Formats: sequence, structure tokens, C-alpha cells
Amino acid sequence: MSSFEYYEFRAIDKPLSEKEQKTVSNWSSRTTATARRAVFTYSYRSFPRDIIETVATYFDAMFYMSDWGSTRLVFRFPKEIVSLEVLEPYCTEYGMVQCEQRGDYVILDMMDEEADIYWVDGEGHLDEFLALREEIMEGDFRGLYLGWLKNVEYLDPDELEGVEPPVPPGLNELTSAQRYFANQFRVNNLLIEIAAKVSPSLDLLASFDVEAGIQGLSEAERVDFLVRFVKGEPALRPALIKRLQSQAQSDPIELTRLSALYLSDEAEKRETQGRLKAEQKAEEERIAALEDLSDREFDEWEKIEALIEKRVGKFYKEAVERMLKLKEVYVYRKEEAKFQELINEIYAQYSRLSSLKHIMKSKGLIKKESSEECS
Repeated sequence: MSSFEYYEFRAIDKPLSEKEQKTVSNWSSRTTATARRAVFTYSYRSFPRDIIETVATYFDAMFYMSDWGSTRLVFRFPKEIVSLEVLEPYCTEYGMVQCEQRGDYVILDMMDEEADIYWVDGEGHLDEFLALREEIMEGDFRGLYLGWLKNVEYLDPDELEGVEPPVPPGLNELTSAQRYFANQFRVNNLLIEIAAKVSPSLDLLASFDVEAGIQGLSEAERVDFLVRFVKGEPALRPALIKRLQSQAQSDPIELTRLSALYLSDEAEKRETQGRLKAEQKAEEERIAALEDLSDREFDEWEKIEALIEKRVGKFYKEAVERMLKLKEVYVYRKEEAKFQELINEIYAQYSRLSSLKHIMKSKGLIKKESSEECS
């Protein structure tokens, strides 16, 4: 049986050379790599190379999806911009978020193995995720924390004990890329809401005036950044932002850490409360509907009789469905005996209508002894 798998790779900081494009294109006869992008699709097999090694060697981002619901997002960061030490608090060895260093790069690997969303077209999804990489490179770790929350739901809390990253500022005001990630990777909304309660405002992050910040750099640093810009150094913008942020940062913000056990227990409590509230609302709506039908009871019996008089099978079925609704009213009023008397009268009155009698019996409206007495 065939399946569908989609792999898209993207070179962001630096385009592939012609030699690299040729190498990547040779991996599949159906793929022609460009300087920035390569797409591979498979129906009877999977991508033949190691994903992490491929990203570490050639690309800055990779998105994978399958028609059975598995998804995967991999980012490559220059280690000078995002170090392994920065990522490690959000990663676990066997969880849904993993990280490692390969040479001059740090790799972030995020996956969802059992998604409920069965994509059939991978086109366009990676574009929605790319801003997440840029945000992380600029020191916005909300996307990383969302990935860690996925681990909270996937792993046993004991496996995450002692590795609780700080709740980042602005968790209750996510960017479009962060919302897209949370949605497509099915991060539990309850976990996000719980953590957002202790997440400080984005205003508390170090803000800086770019022009004033650059003026505050030494002459040597300004010249160094300018030379690197002219030479086309990849990822220079986040490097400069990181430097300006460190210059503008005064006293460090004390951020709250929430344990996986607390988050799991609190989410379970809220889920239970939400379920009970929904059940209560449903019951209130059911009772309101029964009371409304009770007020229209006599009109409903007349409609039932009119439907039976049409002497057509489909109208018998509708009539019996209306009887069943009325039965709920009589049960609610604790008048089951009275309802059964009325049903028995209808059964006796239309005893020659075998189709009607059969439907009433099949729906449990006529007890065996009652049918025998009326025959």
C-alpha cells in the first residue's frame, strides 16, 4: 500500500553553490535543487539520507510531513548566535524536541509522531515556520518553550524533572509563526494558558534604540560589523541584535519556572473542570428542550397521528422518532406509565399497520406482553 511523504529543505543564511545544487539534485531524479530550496516526495519509500546530517551540511531548515500525520521541523543555527547551552533546557534525549551540535552549527529537531491532522500537501507549511527560526536567533524563546510544552504532554513528568526552562515573556501574545507552530504540532492549549499566567509582558524585555545602540558600540566594533556586512556574512542581523540587546540589558529579569508535574496536574484539573462544565451545560440545554417540548405536548401527539394517517413507511419512521422524543419528556416528568398507556392505545388503534407496528417494536416502544395483549 502506497503512502505519501514530503520533505522540504531551505537554505536561508547562505545559498547553495552550483556544486551543492548538483549534489542535492542527484539524490532524486525527480528533484532539481535551486540555490535556496529542494523538495522531495515519496510514495513507496523514504528520504534515503540522514536528515540531521543533510541539514547540518547544506540547509538551515527542513519540514517533513506524511499522510499518516507525522510532522517534523528541523532548524540549523550558527553556534555563535544560538549555542547548544541555550537550547538544551528545552530538549530531551527521547522527547519530541531534541538538539545537538554538528561542527559549527547547532541543530534543533522538533517532531509530532501521532498528529490528528492528515496533511496531503506539504507546500507552503515551511514558509509559515521560518519566522520561528529568526525569532529564536534574535533571543525570542517562546517557540522553544512551546516545543518543551509538547514534551510535557508526550513524556512522563519524572523524565523532565529538573529541566524546567524559564517561562518566557509574552507567552500570552504569540506571534503568527508561534501560533502556527502550536496549532500544527498540537501543543496543548491548556498548558499554554497555564504557563501564560506567569509569563511577564514583552515590555519587560530589554528594548533599545537601534541608532543609539550602534552609536554606543566602539569604533572598532562598528567597523567590524560593517566589514562583515559588505562581505555578506550570513546571519549578521541576529548577531548585531544580540550584541545590542546585551548592551541594553540592565538587571536580568527573574523568570518563573514551572515543573512538568505541576503543568500536567493543572492541565488535568482544568480539563476535568471544563468537561464537567460542558456536561452541565449540555444537561441544562437538554432539560430546556424537554420543557419546551412538554409545553407543546398535545400538538406533538396530533402531528404523530397525522403522520401515521399518511400510511407511508417514511412517515411511520418520523412518527416513531417523535414518540421517542416524547418518551424523554414523560421520563423527565416521571410519568412513564402514562406514556406507555398512550403508546399502547396507538398500537391498538393502528393494529392493522404491520410496518408501523414493526418500527414501534424495533425501537422498544412496545413490550412483548403488550403486543400480545393487543393482537
